[in-house]
Amino acid sequence: MLCYHAYMQYTHNMKTLYEHQVRRGSSKLVIFVHGFAGSPFQFDEFIQVVDEHQFDYVTIWVPGHGGTTKDFAAVTTKDWLYAATEVIQDNRAHYETIVVVAHSMGCLLTMQALQTLPIEGLIFWAPAIRTALSVKQLGTSIEIVFKKPDQLDPFVKRNASRMGVPVPTLLEAPLWTPRLISFLSIMARTRKYVATINCPVLVIASRNDETVPYSVLPVFQKKVKPELLSVLSLTQSTHAFFDDSEILLVQDATRSFLKQFK
Repeated sequence: MLCYHAYMQYTHNMKTLYEHQVRRGSSKLVIFVHGFAGSPFQFDEFIQVVDEHQFDYVTIWVPGHGGTTKDFAAVTTKDWLYAATEVIQDNRAHYETIVVVAHSMGCLLTMQALQTLPIEGLIFWAPAIRTALSVKQLGTSIEIVFKKPDQLDPFVKRNASRMGVPVPTLLEAPLWTPRLISFLSIMARTRKYVATINCPVLVIASRNDETVPYSVLPVFQKKVKPELLSVLSLTQSTHAFFDDSEILLVQDATRSFLKQFK
């Protein structure tokens, strides 16, 4: 079953860049779309399963990521909204099956793309249709800015290691404010699209997520047709990392989901 909705055009200023393009001659493609301040390197656990299936895959840099803080500050909301649409457009004619694996804000960008393009499957990890920055998350942000790398808590170091934007200096920190506003604007604008999902979707949510509340899961359960929805509920994993005890659960759920497209 395809996801398809009326066409809408967005102009944008930046070309979406690929980090990995693994082409094996498969008719199936998996596209990975990271979230706010994230990177393509957050998807290692999923890529292992995609390799097992021998599907082609690509990972992208959402505009403004993968460069400097000034690059991050220079993007617009439209640049972000168009990112997933562009990579799907680049590949749609070459594959009979496209599955998008998206994290956090990347899920929002993907739902925007579904308003213009058909795809066959979705894996949404911590979909940011709501956010509730916790004391823990705010403390992490403050710690990253004010402490030297060798003074950081291991959890904070782990978060910083996969960020797609350099840790800002005190002078650079204000440059993040417009982008935070952009993220909140995209969240408000695209959360309504949950009800338009019309293809199989696996939603992964954790009770220990410090950024996206676990209550996003019931929203999907309410608004997506039961026959299309699979869910994986975690307890120990954080927003951007899977706890070691739950990685196999994530991979098994991904493996089972992708089998339907073989």
